[in-house]
Amino acid sequence: INSENDQLCPLTYYGYSKLAMEEFLKFSSRIYPINHLIVRPSNPYGSGQNLFGKQGLITVALGKILQDQPIEIWGDGQVVRDYLHIRDLSNAIQALVAKGVDNQVYNIGSGQGHSVNEIVKIIHKVTERNTGVEYKPARPVDVPVNILSIDKINHHTGWKPEVNLEVGIAMLWKAMQQNVQRIK
Repeated sequence: INSENDQLCPLTYYGYSKLAMEEFLKFSSRIYPINHLIVRPSNPYGSGQNLFGKQGLITVALGKILQDQPIEIWGDGQVVRDYLHIRDLSNAIQALVAKGVDNQVYNIGSGQGHSVNEIVKIIHKVTERNTGVEYKPARPVDVPVNILSIDKINHHTGWKPEVNLEVGIAMLWKAMQQNVQRIK
């Protein structure tokens, strides 16, 4: 489980750009009277994400189900991530702002890990559809496990996630189906 104090060593340009922005904010606050709050959300999912994009496993997988296409998995599906419903992410940020927290870094996640295969199994259960899975070669940039410690935010604000993963996926699936019906 990764804490806010762990050494950061990004493996992708995307990760490096996030770290560079954090360092820029910290540097700027030493030079100018700028207060900042850095949040490191885990893998958020929920309404508003691009169903047909390439980022956001849960949303993209549900988009594949809607299109009756197989879900694409990079590697063997054993990669573990921390997934967080967007409502919990929003509530966490609100809790930090309400406490007036400045010049700090906070992880925001569920504090629990789930493999890609587990997520797909939950998606098949919730949707009652199985369009299959297409395994693709693993990517060298995917760390095997990434789970965020949420001890710091819980200690400072009392916040903890409330939306159960399966319930959150079911809520997103229902919202997606309603949106599709409106479009038709």
